[in-house]
Amino acid sequence: MLKQLSLLLCFAWIAGCGDKVTPKNISAAALAADKHWPDTGITLIYDGDLGPDPCDYTTLSMLHEYHRRGMINVIGIIGAAPEPLSGPVFDLYNRIYGNRIPIGAYDSSHDDDPYGLAARLMYQISVKVANRANPNREILRRYKSGSETKEPVGSPVSSYRRLLANAADSSVTLFLSGQLFNLHALLQTRPDQFSPLTGMELAGAKLRDIYIMGGHFPASGSNPVFDGTSGAEYNFWALGRSNITREALRRLNQLGKPVTYIGYEVGAQLQTGNAIIAALGTDHPSTHPYTLYRATSDRNSAVLTQDNPAFDEVALFYLAEKEREQFFTAVAGEIAINPAGANSWNTESSAQTGRQRYVKLLAGVEPELIKLINSRITGHY
Repeated sequence: MLKQLSLLLCFAWIAGCGDKVTPKNISAAALAADKHWPDTGITLIYDGDLGPDPCDYTTLSMLHEYHRRGMINVIGIIGAAPEPLSGPVFDLYNRIYGNRIPIGAYDSSHDDDPYGLAARLMYQISVKVANRANPNREILRRYKSGSETKEPVGSPVSSYRRLLANAADSSVTLFLSGQLFNLHALLQTRPDQFSPLTGMELAGAKLRDIYIMGGHFPASGSNPVFDGTSGAEYNFWALGRSNITREALRRLNQLGKPVTYIGYEVGAQLQTGNAIIAALGTDHPSTHPYTLYRATSDRNSAVLTQDNPAFDEVALFYLAEKEREQFFTAVAGEIAINPAGANSWNTESSAQTGRQRYVKLLAGVEPELIKLINSRITGHY
């Protein structure tokens, strides 16, 4: 109860005082109460987007809850979309949860833009189509005055190289829950001030394993939902740019690291939204996007018309929680990607090595699993 009260006081201060949110708003007693949670030994870089879906924001809350409990050591949060407001929103979450996690995010002033004009425009269109207003702009308007950040925000690619260079060998878990522009760019980088290694060498030396929320398994072309994205699931579509996902995953799989895919079909079976609003209220950065999302809300009501799939949340849960065996199974094999980002799966190629696999949800576990995921999002463990 004390932890919940401290968070509510924190949100009240945000609404009234703009950027005066500091780590001391999370009480020491609340943090001490969380110390019994097990350290999973995971050192994580998170590469995810903020919009157009509301699950992006609840995943960020879930990530910060894991980090402040010491279950996961998040060493970096990197924005996966060409959203100029990503840096300030990531910074806001740092302040709310009392964390100081380094940030890498898109800014038009950065030299190493991995997107290109067409992809930037397509992203803005996707946000407008899916939402009645840009959720990032609305979050900053409600909870933070101005777009400045307390901590410096590097570009996604330079942040990747700095974080990996400073990490111990074979220590970093990479969680990708957005489009793969940053990974594509990282794996083609040359030596720089952060490391004398190329991007491939650096990733090969520092990464332990990789978890990717993306694709649809065993084959994305079988789902008519993806007809408008050339058969590709959204995160693999690369905003319409050919060969981004295909080349990124080709290079990634050359590293020989374990890669786990948690596809669209897993999160589609787990619906949330109303339960999160019931726990946290609508005046919260992670719930307000649900009320803006056209597919889940009515313009004239804060009550959702339907829940939304927990795409990214279930992938993070699978990565972090040891009890996953009671909810999931995995299929070994090897992914195949066409130039548009549509995927299929070959169960023969890598079945003996087990370095690649995709996750399947066991039958009948949905009610119990979504309750656990909701508790991880809201902090009501």
